Amino acid sequence: MLLLCLAAGLRGQGLELGMLLGASSYYGDLAPDKIGEHLQFVHPTYGFYAAWHFDNPFALKLQWSRGALSADDARTSIRSHQKRNLHFYTNLSELKLTGQLSLPLPKWLGLGRRWRTYLDAGIALYHYEPRARIDGRWYDLRPLHTEGRGLPGYPDQYANTQLAIPLGGGIQYRVGRFFTLGVHLNLQRTFTDYLDDVSGRLADPNLLVKTMGSEAAHRVYRNDPDAMEVLLGRFGESFEPPLRGNPDSNDHYWLGGISLSLKNLTLKKLFMKEAVCPSLF
Repeated sequence: MLLLCLAAGLRGQGLELGMLLGASSYYGDLAPDKIGEHLQFVHPTYGFYAAWHFDNPFALKLQWSRGALSADDARTSIRSHQKRNLHFYTNLSELKLTGQLSLPLPKWLGLGRRWRTYLDAGIALYHYEPRARIDGRWYDLRPLHTEGRGLPGYPDQYANTQLAIPLGGGIQYRVGRFFTLGVHLNLQRTFTDYLDDVSGRLADPNLLVKTMGSEAAHRVYRNDPDAMEVLLGRFGESFEPPLRGNPDSNDHYWLGGISLSLKNLTLKKLFMKEAVCPSLF
C-alpha cells in the first residue's frame, strides 16, 4: 500500500494500454520496384502494447505484434525477377521496446491539445521462418540450406530469431478523458539478408546431394535444374553456382496501422480509487 501511494505521488505520469490493427510489408531481394506491386504483399497485423508516459515529452512503449511477410517473383514486372522465379512466405512475431519523443505542434495548425505527434526508436526481437511452395507442398527453407549456410565449408546457419532497430513515429488524438485513437508507422532495420532466405549464391549441388540427398538438392534447384546438371560432378572446381540475390544489402520490414488505447491511467486511478495515503512527514 505504501509503495502504491509513493508511486501515485509521481505527478504527470500515466499508463497507456492499447491494441492495434494494421499491416506489415517486406523489403528485400525479392521486393518489386513498383509501389502498386508492393501492395500485393501487404499482410494484416495485430498487436497489443503498454506505454508509460513520464512528466516530460518522453514515454517508454512495450509492444507485441503478429503479422506476415511475403514476395513472389512471378507477380512482379521485373524481367530478371520473373526469370529467377523465387517466392517466400513467413509469419512474423515481434516484441519491441521503444522510446517516444513527443513533438510540439505548430500553433497555426489550430489542432489544440487533443493532438499528439511523436517520433520513436528502440530495439525489437522478432521471429520468422521463411517457407516456399514446392510441388504443391510448403517447405521450411532454412533446413534445405539453399545457400549452404550451416553446411561444411559455408558460414553458420542464419538465426530465425534476431534483433532489429525500429524507427518511426505516429500521431494520436484524444477522445474524451481516457481514450485515444492513433496512427503509426515503423521501419524495422534488420541485421540479416535472409528474411526471404535469399542473399547470394545457391549451394553447390554436389555438397547438397552428399549431405542431404538428391531429392533435397532438386528442391533447392527447383527453378534452375539445368544449372544443377551442369554443376553436378564439378565440386571443388572454380565454378560458382548462380547468383540470386544481393549479399551487400540487408532485408527490412514495415509495420503500421491504427491504434485504440486507454490513456492517463495512474496507479492511483487503477488500484486506489478514493483511498487516503498516509502522511510521511
